[in-house]
Amino acid sequence: CPGRPRIGSADRRMRHSSQARAAGIDPDRVAELLVSLHRSGPGRRGSGYRVSASAVLTAAHVVHDAAAVLVRFNADRPDEWTAHGRVAWSDKAIDAAVVTLEDHPRQGVEPVRFGRVGERDAVLSCSLVGFPRFKLRDDAARPLDDGRLSQYRDSHHAVGTIAVLSNRREVTLEISVPAPERDPDPRLSPWEGM
Repeated sequence: CPGRPRIGSADRRMRHSSQARAAGIDPDRVAELLVSLHRSGPGRRGSGYRVSASAVLTAAHVVHDAAAVLVRFNADRPDEWTAHGRVAWSDKAIDAAVVTLEDHPRQGVEPVRFGRVGERDAVLSCSLVGFPRFKLRDDAARPLDDGRLSQYRDSHHAVGTIAVLSNRREVTLEISVPAPERDPDPRLSPWEGM
């Protein structure tokens, strides 16, 4: 769950700045990654979170074999903006990557603070935002040059839980969220892009 962690005391989270935002996801930091690949064929989309002025945290499989990465914030809103990205670091083993924003507004973005999940008998609430395949929609307002409807993926805000003692050997988090409302293509994961 990117963003400021909901674990630990509020005092520890807020100590770094009297102007710190409350815990949770900042929607202005949620990124949609549009990836062009080195090989021919369609690219891929994924989600990320802006963790500093110039860095977006995402999954390694999203940017694997990327020829170009366009990072979009606040799509189709008055404050939409995009930046070209460069894969600065990627680790397939933990499926994490950092994309550096090459042309970005630098002001007003404090680095995100992270926390640890301790090993104890607890179920923590968590919140995620992304652009999954099951949120694929037709866009009648923006037809393609050939007359077909263009498409977009709307955001999905999932609220779930983390059972802390799950996956201790693998050292990963098991996040449980409600199943998607529909599956547009049973051959693909409805969560693709989340």
